[in-house]
Amino acid sequence: MTGNALGFNCLFNTALLFVPATRNSDGRWKQMALPCWDCSLRERMGRKIWINVFGEMALLCFLVIGGTSIPWIRRRMYQLFYNVHQLLFLAIFFTCLHWARAVWFLLPSVVVYFISRVLSHCNGTTPVEVLELTALSPSLCKLVIACMSSERGQYQVGQFVYLNIPAISRIEWHAFTVASSPKSSPNSMTILVKALGDWTEKLMTYQQMCTRCSIQPEVYVDGYFGVSLAETYQAYNTVILVGGGVGITPLLGILEEVCATHTDIIYR
Repeated sequence: MTGNALGFNCLFNTALLFVPATRNSDGRWKQMALPCWDCSLRERMGRKIWINVFGEMALLCFLVIGGTSIPWIRRRMYQLFYNVHQLLFLAIFFTCLHWARAVWFLLPSVVVYFISRVLSHCNGTTPVEVLELTALSPSLCKLVIACMSSERGQYQVGQFVYLNIPAISRIEWHAFTVASSPKSSPNSMTILVKALGDWTEKLMTYQQMCTRCSIQPEVYVDGYFGVSLAETYQAYNTVILVGGGVGITPLLGILEEVCATHTDIIYR
């Protein structure tokens, strides 16, 4: 949530870059904004024009990324959202060409990102043991995988993992919230997947094929990510859980943990 807020705030502020352009005449604006193919970067005027063009290209990349980050598009066309976000590297490149000192502001984030990718790659190179892959309904399947706390550490209620199934796509990783609690299932982890897009619909087809042909599913997991919800609900005497559809996934983990840690439960 914080990342989305910061991203859109940055995108909206880029609109202020157009304010200085109003100080110039139309001819001057076109001269400085449009590419000059006959200009040399060795000349002061040519270099100044191309610096502006590089900034415009960086801005264009950021605008496209921001446009595909709208929740309606992201939820219905996740693969488009993911692929378009690869323009971020191009946007960073053009930003540095526009203003060389920007590299020092961007370098820490880039380094942290690549370290994260290396760790994720190492974490998801070995397939996990699938204990169960069943269809609960025509559009909902249940995935139970074995997880040893000594290998990945103990997962917490409310965290999420990234799943990769090579039979569907070798490069696509999708995030899913854990629907179980380590208190009730210390050696396994349950994930509920609802068919809402191309990848999840293919997962339903893959589940049917594995069941029909008695094939052991091949699944890779990267995680765990996110904060624990245990500390949140344990801080209150009374908690109301509200969820609908597949959105109840994290709530199921909370309910499992409550049942595993409390012997006296009053319900109506």
